Amino acid sequence: MTDDQLIADDIAIYRAIKDYRLMNLGVNALQNILNRFDLGSHLTYFLDNNRSTASYHNNYHSICVALNCFEGARYEKLDYDYIKHLVLAGLFHDFNHSGGEYIDDAQNINRAINGISKAAWDLNLPKKDLCAIIPILEVTKYPYDRTPVTIGEMIIRDADLMQPYEQDSIVLKKQYLGLKTEIEKMRNTSYSDLEYANGQLAWINENVKWNTAWAIEKSKVLGWESVKQNLFNTISGA
Repeated sequence: MTDDQLIADDIAIYRAIKDYRLMNLGVNALQNILNRFDLGSHLTYFLDNNRSTASYHNNYHSICVALNCFEGARYEKLDYDYIKHLVLAGLFHDFNHSGGEYIDDAQNINRAINGISKAAWDLNLPKKDLCAIIPILEVTKYPYDRTPVTIGEMIIRDADLMQPYEQDSIVLKKQYLGLKTEIEKMRNTSYSDLEYANGQLAWINENVKWNTAWAIEKSKVLGWESVKQNLFNTISGA
């Protein structure tokens, strides 16, 4: 990659962070970010070894969460090591997710911990880094059984709930109908698109409580209420 390309990528990432749109830049942006931290091999490892067939908790969602974590970390002015831990936690938080096979999400979290632990071993990530990543990753377990305390835990909790900000309507519909498939599998039932859309809106209204100044400001800039309505319309076909 030429110097001009590197500069252009950096500018695009900078602008996307300022616009609260980093998650929409996708895997290439995450690769560029991780390369700056000498962690590019971890993204390759993730993509090569994540065996999940989940329709929502998939590679795309994981990349979005990792990018959101970086955006939040930059907003909150975290240091180099903290950003590194947070982005890797975001990337691996749904590693080998069962996609609705397990009712207890603790089993999915165990898979994610095993994934980041093996990656750390294979790629010589220091143990102190792994020990910092795991508690951040664990706070994404749902139903939530603890309140996020550290800034990293708060950022990843917020980042994990930001999929409705997806700008591509086709991708947004695919992701959330994928989540519908996972929920139906887990509950051994089925829902109409309208039932599911109403359920998603009710769940978001009940459970999405932003923890960070970053997420609160983002919700204002991007219009969270209109984002939720757009998600409802997209899922229900309204």
